[in-house]
Amino acid sequence: MHPSRDDLRHFVDGQLSDSRLRTEIARHLEFCEFCADFCADYRDLTQPLPTEDPSPLSEAEIRLRERLRIAALPGTVIDLLPLTAETSDLSEPYMAADGLPAKKPDITNLATLFSEEPEIVLRVMRDSALGRDYLQVVAADTEMAAHVMVCLPDLGCEFVTDASGRADLDLSGADNIDRLKWQIRMPEAVFSLEPLQYDPERIEYAEEIILETERRDRIEIRFEGRTDGKQLVVRVLEIDGNREFTPVRVLVSQSGRNQLATGKPGRTVEFGPIDASTSIQIRLYS
Repeated sequence: MHPSRDDLRHFVDGQLSDSRLRTEIARHLEFCEFCADFCADYRDLTQPLPTEDPSPLSEAEIRLRERLRIAALPGTVIDLLPLTAETSDLSEPYMAADGLPAKKPDITNLATLFSEEPEIVLRVMRDSALGRDYLQVVAADTEMAAHVMVCLPDLGCEFVTDASGRADLDLSGADNIDRLKWQIRMPEAVFSLEPLQYDPERIEYAEEIILETERRDRIEIRFEGRTDGKQLVVRVLEIDGNREFTPVRVLVSQSGRNQLATGKPGRTVEFGPIDASTSIQIRLYS
């Protein structure tokens, strides 16, 4: 069984307080090349850069640095800090008290939060014309803004951004939003399921597929067709090569539509309706 990525990161950072776990990880790294490589990549990514570097990085070195940075992203939890707060009460009406349109721009910024490392900005926005709130994640790397999970642990809320880094927000009645704890969770694993070939004349059909990442995350996919619609059944088999894992959030995305459920060891979760002729993205969030 492999240590979790969080434990490996804490081991490298020297922040693992459990001495027994430190010893177990140290012994594990002696024979596990996969975990040793992960620690080496993470150490290279997080070590401070020299204050003076007379020679610029070559293109190959820049590509290597980018690869190491992205390799350390899966499963990362990023805490956000407040930058500004234009309005901290999401219960504020969209119209003025006298019933006339409020003299404000159609789109206003309710709050801005950020992370310095990695560089990410999250804006909480209000669209008065459409009468709804939304959040927008902005980052230099689109992988750090698209399909990430924005969490508010204090409220037990979570929102997943689309390909543009945007997600609808429903926090009616919440106040002091800039004082709430905001986090961004990167996907633990990403799987792609290409269009399946099936006979539309058959009333019932099924096809099982095992998908696996380079990091030894494995899921079992079962695509079922019935007279009442098509279903995608997902069972998470392993996380980081471990069959025992804490529950993860399973996101199925298809044609701009997201479905979210909780996956547990030995349990299946169903999603539907699903179009078998269109590719599907499956993401896990720890």
